Amino acid sequence: MNKEIQVPFSKINDSRTITAVNKRLFAERDMDIHKNEAVDIIDDHAAQKRVYKIRNVKYFGPWSKRS
Repeated sequence: MNKEIQVPFSKINDSRTITAVNKRLFAERDMDIHKNEAVDIIDDHAAQKRVYKIRNVKYFGPWSKRS
């Protein structure tokens, strides 16, 4: 099931801080920017926002977390 994050352009318009902002937005939704794959990135210029469509990736093996 894909998740969606919508970010206003005003939050990501600085190229020096966009990575930190994206990491924080992913973390707020219990995702990791390095593990969860962005399937699609859509810039909606009419609404002045960027939409990230994210696929939840599940890893299996000795490196995965065990509960």
